[in-house]
Amino acid sequence: MPKKPQKHHYITSERANKISFLSAVIVFFSIMFYFVVLRGQPFDLAFANRAFAIGAVFLIGASYFLGPLARFAWNTFSPKLEYRKPLGLYGFYFAIIHILLSLLIVPGETLGSNGLSLFFGMIAILIFTLVASTSMTKSIEAHGFDRWQKIQRTGYLAFLLVILHFVVLGNGSFINRQLGQLTLAFAALVLLARLLVLAFKKSR
Repeated sequence: MPKKPQKHHYITSERANKISFLSAVIVFFSIMFYFVVLRGQPFDLAFANRAFAIGAVFLIGASYFLGPLARFAWNTFSPKLEYRKPLGLYGFYFAIIHILLSLLIVPGETLGSNGLSLFFGMIAILIFTLVASTSMTKSIEAHGFDRWQKIQRTGYLAFLLVILHFVVLGNGSFINRQLGQLTLAFAALVLLARLLVLAFKKSR
């Protein structure tokens, strides 16, 4: 039977922070390896920007995926819940870097032609900013654990908006690429896992 995480599951150890940082580095360079070595693309800011954007999805997605996994495989995944915050924060940092690089190197007319995609992305980053700013332990004490959890779970809505951001980007060009399809498939799996948790709650 699924169990509910408690406050102590969100206290992050130094080991979890270090492993999460290493995971973020591996994710970024794995994506760059795909672009540069496997696809023969240049190692430049444009593809680094894409790597940060896609990496943000995988890191934030991994953070949110751990919750449903712990619900249905408690003994295996509940010890891993301490990784949720650092993975999510590194994903948030990746997203911020992606935004800054986009403003720096993407032509204005390209940004303007992707207005709907930018809208979804902006709303998502605003929600993620709220989630990130309340991720510290002192925020649990300030808001109360139940309310704090509700704030953190708004990130699932932001994650859905991220999917929409990529789906409409460049008139759907992202979803026509293999890496784009893999990224969106993973994101959809994360949201499906959350829906299964909600469905189980209603069935009880």
